[in-house]
Amino acid sequence: MSNRLVYKNSKSNDINWDLILSCETLQVYKPEIEAYKKTANLLQFDTEECLMVACHSFDLNAAKNAGYKTAFVKRHMEWGENTKISIDGDYDIVVDNFKELQKVLGC
Repeated sequence: MSNRLVYKNSKSNDINWDLILSCETLQVYKPEIEAYKKTANLLQFDTEECLMVACHSFDLNAAKNAGYKTAFVKRHMEWGENTKISIDGDYDIVVDNFKELQKVLGC
């Protein structure tokens, strides 16, 4: 996804970001470990201070291997009513939706 598309989609949906670090910006693509390490470095965080929130195990597993904490958010309707959710990893947090994640994180 291009930076411009992320920006335009965010603006049209009233989503305000402090910063968008896409793979195009990083010039490294997930699930390469360097994508996660480079992101933490650009944010001036150690990887252990970062939380990767995602709904796909491949992404969370790579982030965990890079040293991130992980939060799996189930997307029950991602592929329609018959979506089968496969959790293939040991994550720090597993929740059904983003509202539940907010509560867990105390936001």
